[in-house]
Amino acid sequence: MLQSIRERAQGWLAWLIVGLISIPFALWGINSYFNNAADVSVAKVNGAEISLSQYQNALQNYRQRLQSMFGENFDLNQMDQETLKRDVINALVEQQLLLHTAQKSGMRISDEQLAGMIHSLDSFHDESGRFSNAVYERRLLQSSTSPVAFEQQLRNDMVQEQLRQGISDSAFVTQREKDTIKRLLGQKRNIIYTTINAEQYLDTVAVTEDEIKAYYERHLENYKTDESVKINYLDLSVSELAKNLSVSSDDLQKYYENNLDKYTLEERRVAHHIVVALPPDAKAEDVKKAKQSADRLYELVKTGIDFDEIPQKHADLLGAQDEVAKSGAMSRGVMAPEFDDALFSMKIGEIHEPVRSKHGFHVIKLAEIQESKVSTFDEVKDSVEDAYRKELAEKAFFDKADELQNLVFENPDTLEVAAETLELEIKTSDSFTRNKGEGITLEPKVIEAAFSQEVLDGANSEPLELADTHIIVLRVKDHQPAAVKQLEIVRDEIVESLKNEKAKKLAEEHGVTILSMLKEGVDPEQIAHENTFEWTKKEAVTRDDPNVKRAILRSAFKLGRPADKRTLFDGFTLGRFDYAIIGVTSVDDSELNGKEAETSFNKAVEELQQQKKNDAWSDLISSIKEDADIEITSETL
Repeated sequence: MLQSIRERAQGWLAWLIVGLISIPFALWGINSYFNNAADVSVAKVNGAEISLSQYQNALQNYRQRLQSMFGENFDLNQMDQETLKRDVINALVEQQLLLHTAQKSGMRISDEQLAGMIHSLDSFHDESGRFSNAVYERRLLQSSTSPVAFEQQLRNDMVQEQLRQGISDSAFVTQREKDTIKRLLGQKRNIIYTTINAEQYLDTVAVTEDEIKAYYERHLENYKTDESVKINYLDLSVSELAKNLSVSSDDLQKYYENNLDKYTLEERRVAHHIVVALPPDAKAEDVKKAKQSADRLYELVKTGIDFDEIPQKHADLLGAQDEVAKSGAMSRGVMAPEFDDALFSMKIGEIHEPVRSKHGFHVIKLAEIQESKVSTFDEVKDSVEDAYRKELAEKAFFDKADELQNLVFENPDTLEVAAETLELEIKTSDSFTRNKGEGITLEPKVIEAAFSQEVLDGANSEPLELADTHIIVLRVKDHQPAAVKQLEIVRDEIVESLKNEKAKKLAEEHGVTILSMLKEGVDPEQIAHENTFEWTKKEAVTRDDPNVKRAILRSAFKLGRPADKRTLFDGFTLGRFDYAIIGVTSVDDSELNGKEAETSFNKAVEELQQQKKNDAWSDLISSIKEDADIEITSETL
């Protein structure tokens, strides 16, 4: 199973890990697993809460993924926001259900498996291509990600992948299905076909003035130009200001020294621990029983038994919700305060008597101490420069933003004064409409302001906040109102459309007449002679024959088997205008032969098996959803 997961590390899982360490939150929200802070619940899944912060982080992550997929110029605000929100909360609910199902099925990821996965990820390799703990710590530090939260999220993902793999392994293609695929792929057909070209009727059809006018009136929207504008604008953003700042090595060194806490990895400790689960509001009797269980486990581990052996050899001492685990390296503040106080007062190898937190009673053994470490300037130089530039740019941005607002208000009919005072470039967009633009003209706020009556009348817009640290002010340079093109301008286009419609109709009528005669038993050669066309005849064509149009092949293999040596015929519109007539004269269920045939067969089997896996996975999700108690608080989304 671990090997299967490792193989996936180059695919979706590796992508997930890179996402986790490149932005300071994951789908579940950084530290959400261990966060003790109160949070609003947006959903409950079998009693387990999904917090507002988890949902907000997931939504932001999803939006960033979509932006990355579609490019910077794609406007996410054009998408249905309610659908985006629904997709995110449904994904969180499904993940919670799948994690619960996997754990309920006894699926676990050992510390060795987790370590193996982390060590295999290129993101944590040094220049020699080997795993480096320093690189690992630095990458997580730079992304403000707790190692414990990262490792817990990874462990959860690996457990879910175990579940997915188990379901996938249960899906297989039967021998009967393989035989059917072989027969269908190997099948060959003898066919005849012809095409009634609409083009031959173009010179025979006439278009009247009344038809032109009527068509024009019916399709006015097709000949209407959209209202469009071209704008001048000032663009103020932290990112642009940061690029143009001049910083020296001395500045960076001083910033590093003044912010050493940002580049210091606190002392961290690794613990073996047992949790005897107990809710914070448990009754005195339940507290007593839990404490007794914890005391028995404490006495047991003091005898020297390995914590990992307890679930196998002493499962009778554990309740259904109790857990034996080994933590990742944890700094203070990650776990509950009572747990922290005990852990950071111990010596390596020491076992602490049961400690109660809001989660229950903990039996703790200190396994390892990782001393506090300060990253050197050279190790974090790039992140120091980014942070320093951003800090300076943010200060400049807010000062300039206030001044920009005053300048454009005091000078409502020009951008020149603000541009000169703030040393900003006046940029000019291409013409754009309410529905079509590029870059900044895709922004809903820009579109709304540019087409507002006040701005169309010649005033500057108000400063538009496109993001927390990105503001623009615009004014219209050119405005073209919506208008319907005159009939004379589009006359030729209309005439062509009408002729094509009439020619298509004549071709179809002719084709349907011929098809009807063929189905009545009239000799195909006689019909071809009387209608001055020839049949194209192809023998032993396969489904992917390169010498026959795909539309012809699709139609040919949809037809049944001809009986009593009688050709089966069908007709359909080919492309936009022509009409095709096709006949199947015979069917040969030959065996697949050759290397290419074998490749096609294997591909078809793989596709069917993948479809079965997808169906099995979808069925599982549907099943556990039906049996689950799910509450979504829509008004909090």
